[in-house]
Amino acid sequence: MKKILYSILIMLAILLLILIYARFVGTSGLDTNEISIKSMRIDKSYSGLKIVHFSDLHYKNNISKNKIKSLVNEINTLKPDLVVFTGDLIDNNSKIKNEDIVFLIEQFSKIESKYGKFSVIGDDDYLKTDTIKNIYIQSNFNLLNNSYSIIYNENKDKIFIGGLGSYNYEEANIDSLMNSFKDSSSINFKIIILHEGDYIKEITTKYKDIALILA
Repeated sequence: MKKILYSILIMLAILLLILIYARFVGTSGLDTNEISIKSMRIDKSYSGLKIVHFSDLHYKNNISKNKIKSLVNEINTLKPDLVVFTGDLIDNNSKIKNEDIVFLIEQFSKIESKYGKFSVIGDDDYLKTDTIKNIYIQSNFNLLNNSYSIIYNENKDKIFIGGLGSYNYEEANIDSLMNSFKDSSSINFKIIILHEGDYIKEITTKYKDIALILA
């Protein structure tokens, strides 16, 4: 009986360690992955377009101030043409002070991008929506919430970028987003950004003209 109890305690301890590692250690690093994408849909004038996509910072839980600074430096080192952030900036269990808001605005304002910076709200962000929106606006991020923007380059060639609200909060509305866009014939390359990647297949099944989804 003691051996069985001892084995159960060991298994529970191992499980607890795995959960702690997954939540606090495994998500605390900064990994950079570079992926090359070829598409016949994009105009030749955008050849070599570099998009930096980052997500799920969960500031004050997984990510410290120093790591935010490192992230910003890493992004700018890559010299992106387009920057996309797909939500969960602040951890939902963290208490945010005014000094944290000032810091995030200061750092996010330093991110440089040729064609702009775009973001969506993550599910954790919904508990602090007004604060998150303020940070994005003050740091020159274009918050897309079931809305879109058109990117123009020097040749006036266009890229469509649309952003969705959170599916977990039943705020995402891909139909409203796509139906509000009336200039479909003149734009070949369409990008959708969202927080929850579980719904990518649902989107691409319905809207086959979307070239790239970042989530």
